[in-house]
Amino acid sequence: MNKTMKNFLLLIAPTILFIACNKPAQTNENTKEDTVQETIDSLQPEMSFTKDSIHDQIAHYLSGSQMDLTEAKGKLSDEEWNEYSTTISKNWSMIEEKRLSTMRQWVSDYFSEQINDTMQLFYPFSGPDFLHAYTLFPNANDYVFLANEKIGLMPDFKTMTSQQHKNYLHNIDFFLRDIYKRSYFITGNMIKDIGSEKVEGVLPIFYVFLSRTGHEILDVEAVKVEDDGILSVYSDSVIIPNDEYRGVRFFFRENGENRVKTLTYFYCDISNNGFVKHPELELYLKGLRQSNGFVKSASYLMHYNTFSSIREILMDKTQSLFQDDTGIPFKYFDKDAHEFVLFGKYEKPISDFSANLTQTDLKQAYSSEDYDHEDLPFSLGYHWYTNNQNYMLIRKN
Repeated sequence: MNKTMKNFLLLIAPTILFIACNKPAQTNENTKEDTVQETIDSLQPEMSFTKDSIHDQIAHYLSGSQMDLTEAKGKLSDEEWNEYSTTISKNWSMIEEKRLSTMRQWVSDYFSEQINDTMQLFYPFSGPDFLHAYTLFPNANDYVFLANEKIGLMPDFKTMTSQQHKNYLHNIDFFLRDIYKRSYFITGNMIKDIGSEKVEGVLPIFYVFLSRTGHEILDVEAVKVEDDGILSVYSDSVIIPNDEYRGVRFFFRENGENRVKTLTYFYCDISNNGFVKHPELELYLKGLRQSNGFVKSASYLMHYNTFSSIREILMDKTQSLFQDDTGIPFKYFDKDAHEFVLFGKYEKPISDFSANLTQTDLKQAYSSEDYDHEDLPFSLGYHWYTNNQNYMLIRKN
């Protein structure tokens, strides 16, 4: 077993075993078109969780909310802890004021009425961006994320020195700098930020986002997709090749609430070649129930034929899709089978991307009276500097 996964499984093995022994057997969700994928709502009567789990304590610690992680106590002085807590809280207050509060108000006043907002959320090319997914879709019952950023592992907080604790917390806050400033992760920066002496993967960032959005983390488990497309839980006896995709699933709930939700993140290649290597993942995605979809800052990958499979899956599995122009090109949607609401202002891609990715038909649609047009009161995406963002809400008739 590789060292990274072994350490990760050691952290969560006891809770994995508990849940694996207490949840009902999963059924093949691909056998019939009308078979609904098993959700946490149906599992909940069979499951129980320990209040104040170690995962929740880790989330409080990394997010600067509370110092209740036993393994970290005594490693930082009160002054050092307060300095970190103040720094990350200040950054959070900034994005709350500039972006999140406006988004939440818009969702409450308008967006949630336009969609079935309790459906599962399907978010390809997500990175660890639970923050904005939850802000836009707070009532989703489950979240499915796909991205090519490694999950990584949590450090052994108990054996870390005081200096290592200080460095680690600093690196967590530094990892989030592009979210603070731009609202999206820059892939190149994430590659630089991930490493054995820094933050090992995106796993810790999920803890921060879940905590800062007011959630209690009840459990975390490693998952995989079997050859038949069914999701299963890893045991600590499973050997995972270094180049194989893997997944992690969070069980969480809003503070003060009883309803348990899941967030499942797959570290995977969702290009056509990636699906050739792992057809079981494609089978799993094709078996998802109808969902809401979300795409932002996705590097225009679904504009290319090399990503046609995930493009088709996303179009098929989403009842509604909220995306910017980096998602599925406008030309691929059947205009008679969908209704569109266009938000904000369309501009050509920023200079980081080819001008050939400009969508002339979408630009024309923004000038046409054939489509509904709405203002976008917040900035979320590549045009953060000018605030000239565009989004589309695409709903199946």
